[in-house]
Amino acid sequence: MPSNNANNTVNRYKPLLKPCWSKSPVLGSLFLLLLLSGCASTPNTFTPPSPVPLPASLLVECYAPAIPSTMTYGDSLILNEQLLSVLERCNHQIRGIRQLEAYRLSPEHVSISSLNKSR
Repeated sequence: MPSNNANNTVNRYKPLLKPCWSKSPVLGSLFLLLLLSGCASTPNTFTPPSPVPLPASLLVECYAPAIPSTMTYGDSLILNEQLLSVLERCNHQIRGIRQLEAYRLSPEHVSISSLNKSR
């Protein structure tokens, strides 16, 4: 059974269709065909989400401290501490980039806060 909306559409165009149908049934059929093509649905198009830009804090280069030509035992301990802090900062940046990539690749786009909780 046709829907009420379709009946309203046909009733609205009946006065226009009557003169066409009486003169030429082909012309009236073309008019009906145009009405049917207006009911056709358009295909759904999905656009991919825009990529998340990397924050500037994750793109800072990790510079190693300058190594002096002569060192004492105490100087080498200070240098080791500086080298370890640079290594830790670089590892933190890499971890942040991996989290952003995991966010980009996940179909549900898991929130970044939940990725931070999993550490």
